[in-house]
Amino acid sequence: MVLLLWDRWGSPTGSETFSSGTEEEFHQGLKCIGDASLPMRDILVLFKAVDERQLRDPGPQLSMVLTFKTDLEQSKQVLFHTFDTPDDLKRRLQQALNNWMTPLDTKTPKVISLAASSATGIGAILPSLTSLTLQQLVAKADEMESAGMITQAEAAYAQAVSSDEPEYLLKFARFMRRTGRLDRAYQVNEKILSLSAFIASDAPERVAQRADVLTNMGLIRRKQGRLHDSRSKLQEAVQTARTSGPLGRKELGYALDNLGLTLLRQGEVSKACAAYEEALELRRLGADKRGEAQSLLNLARARKQTGDLESASRLTTEAITLLEGLQEEPGMANAASVLGEISVARGLPAEAKVHFEKALDINEKLRLHICFRTIHIRADSRRTAHLQEAI
Repeated sequence: MVLLLWDRWGSPTGSETFSSGTEEEFHQGLKCIGDASLPMRDILVLFKAVDERQLRDPGPQLSMVLTFKTDLEQSKQVLFHTFDTPDDLKRRLQQALNNWMTPLDTKTPKVISLAASSATGIGAILPSLTSLTLQQLVAKADEMESAGMITQAEAAYAQAVSSDEPEYLLKFARFMRRTGRLDRAYQVNEKILSLSAFIASDAPERVAQRADVLTNMGLIRRKQGRLHDSRSKLQEAVQTARTSGPLGRKELGYALDNLGLTLLRQGEVSKACAAYEEALELRRLGADKRGEAQSLLNLARARKQTGDLESASRLTTEAITLLEGLQEEPGMANAASVLGEISVARGLPAEAKVHFEKALDINEKLRLHICFRTIHIRADSRRTAHLQEAI
């Protein structure tokens, strides 16, 4: 079953149990999935995104859609996505169809029940949001995102960005990016750059913010596989950050690290190394230990690709020392993955397996959707056959 929703929940059908035909059909699907004698195996729910203006004042129909979305989030039992563009919808459907094309085993019924969340739905939360300051709204959004309440976090951001303040728009764009809404994240960044007062200002802090916006746009394009566009935006971000002086040191380091990642994807390893080395120097000057560790790991991966495994290993060890002091578990998972890649390059698959399993274990404990790497070892060879990148 594929269920698509936008801003209407539907009309009542006369049922005393369900508020609309949409709800009744959805629960009929759940019943089919839980019945061993029926062929239905899965439900995919797709929500067409609504703009921030609608989220600020959703009305009864959209409120019911958003409450339903909140129920799905809390249950963690039904697959759902939010799409912003026709291409995004096509991609989501294609992924589902690819999964559904796999040969079927004997059906195992799955009982799914959604607890009503009217107390925590959008209708209940909106009145409390309207009384908060912009800073409080963003803090509330962060709190909700950390708790996995993405729909409610988006509602809080919708209130915050009504002011068109670049600082809050940028936070919203990052939130969109983190939640996989790449097209919308890019649009929000474009909106920031369209604000005349923001673009016209020569104040160092505004210039640094512009560099940050451009970096985020370049990062998004890389995630979308548009490497030429990514490189162009990141080069512009670096040039912009250089004009902001010492105040933009952090933004320059961030832009350089991301430029290095794109260059590495394009196969320009020496240029990537140069970008990472400059980023590393800036992180050290700014006493940014977390950023320094990230730059060290980026440089280690690039050095590994050049065949300089000793340097790659030394840089990774240096990063681990910093990360242990910071108790930075996601960074430790990344470092373990780099050590695994180095072990693969050295022809030590058993050692690599230990490192990769450590990285995977950390990621699973943190419940982070982070890219990790696994190895496949040929039985008739001492060397690793290949690395497969997984999500």
